[in-house]
Amino acid sequence: MGNATNKSSAIVKRERQPDLTRYEEKPSRMDPERREMMARVMETSMEEVITSKEMAEVVTHTVVNEVVVINGNTYETRVPIEADIEFNTHFHVLSDNMDYLTVKIIAPSGVVYSTTSDENAVTTLDFTAFRLYLESTQSGLWIIKLIKETSEPVVVNVMVECIPIGAQAIELQVFVREPEDNYPPLITCKLCKGNDPIVGAIVTATVDRPGGTQTDIPLNLYHNSGYYYAYFTDYSGAGRYNVSALAVNDGKNTTYHGAPIGQFRRQLMANSFQVMADSMSTNTPPDDRFNKHLLSRELSQQKKIIETVPKRVSFLSDQMKVLKAKLATNYIRTKRAVRGLQLQNEEKSDLVMQLMNIKLSWF
Repeated sequence: MGNATNKSSAIVKRERQPDLTRYEEKPSRMDPERREMMARVMETSMEEVITSKEMAEVVTHTVVNEVVVINGNTYETRVPIEADIEFNTHFHVLSDNMDYLTVKIIAPSGVVYSTTSDENAVTTLDFTAFRLYLESTQSGLWIIKLIKETSEPVVVNVMVECIPIGAQAIELQVFVREPEDNYPPLITCKLCKGNDPIVGAIVTATVDRPGGTQTDIPLNLYHNSGYYYAYFTDYSGAGRYNVSALAVNDGKNTTYHGAPIGQFRRQLMANSFQVMADSMSTNTPPDDRFNKHLLSRELSQQKKIIETVPKRVSFLSDQMKVLKAKLATNYIRTKRAVRGLQLQNEEKSDLVMQLMNIKLSWF
């Protein structure tokens, strides 16, 4: 027993020594060329992720959005389309009296899109709307011409919208701030191309006042980060005031990065502000008040219109598309001809209803 005890006491427990060679720095299997290649792959992958996100959501740029009352025989306006927005362009002419209007949209090249032409027919034509969609649009001055065929005034909403893809286009944003602290309402527009300001533009706010009157307010105050603004004091009484904004270039006075930017137009229907009977202040705010709004991010921003790029899926052959366009044009012509017939009103109404049924079967 004693020997066993002595033998047991002679046993020494040895700690297992770590294999330090496992932690020694070993030569990298990736040489400098492979490292550079991997970096390029990662960079390209990140660019693809960013680009795909930008392609998925883009901002709609409204070039024209105005309501006009045509009292004479013709209304005409010129619309500049820059190269940055010459994609996914929508022309809209909306009116409850569409069959009394001939619409012509004339490209800079002279190509005419019309409600009465068999060639270059419109995308959609119905009782209340003329719509033209162009995936690629020629840059330059476009002409929208409306010819009225009735002695009565006709109210028309004219809109031109573009959804550029991957372009750094001029963007107009509108901010409206309610009256507060005994100071009048603040109307602000930010006009930039990318993140850099457009300087020296003509920016005007149109305010629809309670009671149906309208007034134009030049936004003559300017902040060097691209903000044009003015305080509104042209009250007509208590109530809600609706704001829209228009920005156009002023010839060579309008610059981007110090160089003339060329002709452009942006127009937005914006927010509104409420004026109470006891808050119609005309006090002039101190010069630093606008800077405080910017620093505190207190401006109420007009929400951007974010849209997914439209996917135009059509099940019609090219031949059927041409036929459909001709039917739409002939429908308008036929309806106008019916109005000119020497028939009783009841008979005319019956013919118009028959046309309506035929039209519904087309579209």
